[in-house]
This record gives sequence, structure tokens and C-alpha cells, in this order.
Amino acid sequence: MGIVGSHVRQVYDEVVEFVSYKNNKIYLAIVSAFLVGYQSLQFFLEHPDWYVTFDPGLTIWLQETFSFPLLDYALSYYYPIGFIACLVLLNYLMVKEGSQGWKWGYAVLCCWVAHLVIEMAYPVAPPLRWDSGARPIRLDVFPLSDMLVSVKYGGLPSGHFGYVFIGYLIARYKHIRTGLSSYNKYKLFLLANLIITTFTVLYLGEHTWEDLAASFFIFGGIFWVFSQWMEKTTDVHMPERSPQPVPQANYAESYSEES
Repeated sequence: MGIVGSHVRQVYDEVVEFVSYKNNKIYLAIVSAFLVGYQSLQFFLEHPDWYVTFDPGLTIWLQETFSFPLLDYALSYYYPIGFIACLVLLNYLMVKEGSQGWKWGYAVLCCWVAHLVIEMAYPVAPPLRWDSGARPIRLDVFPLSDMLVSVKYGGLPSGHFGYVFIGYLIARYKHIRTGLSSYNKYKLFLLANLIITTFTVLYLGEHTWEDLAASFFIFGGIFWVFSQWMEKTTDVHMPERSPQPVPQANYAESYSEES
């Protein structure tokens, strides 16, 4: 309990420090308003007059090959819960940046805006939303989870893949530049979830491979732009290594041996 308590206290102190900076407060206000607005869309958006569909063949094959009740239940519940866990860690990565946390925050916010604009301008119906031949597994197993899906016909890009992906990229970036083992743990956790999420969204019919490919380039591109900016505006460097002692020759001993 002592170890858990110390970790909780550490996180609490980091959060308090994070919100003490003006730029972070502004970011939090913006992202909170955006989140409320985005989640509210489900109450106003109607079935689109037109939408794009992609070949559901991969989803149908995965379901025919791997489907059994336990997997259906596990992935249907993982879909919202695993994603929320990754979002919490993504935001914690910003908190750990302290006064500079807002910079990565705006990178994620840019992903969010790009995601919203594309799904509004180019509605894509995931295989579980139309008569594709794929089973709408999550809607049958855990229908309440659909409340978290604000834009039902926003298949491209995949937010589930994209936000876990950019979290992994940020954790990897920080590990490379700082060498801290904690970032390596975050990186591995997000990578494992990225692999599971990829299978989950394809298996459940939430997305097709085209959606994931779009997320890879859109979220990855935004990360690249902000990482270049971070290099120029933030003091991020590899930890300095302690100078190694240089062996000193014992000339007196050598002279006595020669004598």
C-alpha cells in the first residue's frame, strides 16, 4: 500500500504542477470544450444522406476464422475500456511534461480536429453499420458502449488506432531523448494496446484497413510536425553520462620493475 500510495502522491503532485501553468490551463479549457461538443454530436447528427463503404472482406474473414463467444465478449468490452485506458496514459504523458505539456496537447488536439473535419466531410460507414455481411458483434454484446461513439459514420480515420498510435510515438520519442525507463514502459504498454486495438477494430467491424492506413499517415504526420517543433523549442536531450575514469599508469611501479 505504501508503494501504491507513493505513486498516487507522485501523480497528484505532477497534475497539480501541470495545472499551475497558464498555457496548460488554456489548453485544458479548449480541450474540455471540444470534448463536450464532440460527444454532443451524437444527439444532433442524423443518418447521412450518403456515405462511403470499403470492402469488408477482412472483417468477415476474421470473424469466420476466429469468432467464439469469449473472444466476442472480451473484445467488445476491451473496445471502450482499453481505449479509455490508453487515453488516460496519453494525457499523463502531457502531464509529465510540466510547463511544456500543452505543446503535445495541441498535437493531439490537431489530430482531433483533423479527425472531425474528415469524418464530417467524408462519411465512411464501418462494416458493422451497413449490410456488409459482417456481424455487428459489439452492438449485440455491449450496446451501451455505442454511447461513446459520437459519429457513427466516421470510419475514416480510425480514432481508436490513431490516438493509441500517437501516444506510442510520443512515449517512444521521450524514451529515445531521455533514456528514462518509465517512458520505455509506457511505450511498450501502448505498443501492445496498438496491436490489440488493430485486431479488435478489424474483427468487430469498427474499421477497415483503409481507415487504419489513413490514421497512420494523418496522426503520424501531425506527430512528425510537432516533434520537429519540440526539437526547436524544448530542452530535450539524452541524459549525460558520467565521465569514465581514465586508467592511470603507475610509472613508479613500472620503473622499479625495470630496475
